Amino acid sequence: MIRHANIGDIPHLVTLVEREHMLSPWRGEVFDRGAAASSIRSFIEGFNRTMLMSEHGYFAGLVQSMTFSHVPWGIEFAWYAEDGQGFPLLQAFEGWAQRMGAKRVVVNDIISHGGLSKVLTAKHGYAPLGTSLQKDL
Repeated sequence: MIRHANIGDIPHLVTLVEREHMLSPWRGEVFDRGAAASSIRSFIEGFNRTMLMSEHGYFAGLVQSMTFSHVPWGIEFAWYAEDGQGFPLLQAFEGWAQRMGAKRVVVNDIISHGGLSKVLTAKHGYAPLGTSLQKDL
């Protein structure tokens, strides 16, 4: 079952975020449970933000207008599922974003190294959108 997270879910969600962190390119950096809890709380309580969850998965996202238009987009901030609920979480976010007025949804494919992108493009109507880059400062 997909639902909106509440404050009582934060400890479980922090554990899931930590598991995702261990799979990420940033796994060598120290994981801060307090920072994770604060971020999760901001998606539960924040304006135009949501934290959706399944039993062992979550999707954090927001709706905001881009710098060049007043048309809002749904933007994925973090997405992880260990329970086979990844696509239902995405669909729930798409529905929430649409109800919030979004005309487009943008998601990232960091952990699967392109595997997720192939599935989203082939089966879910998504199209490539640029490339993300990072630089340590």
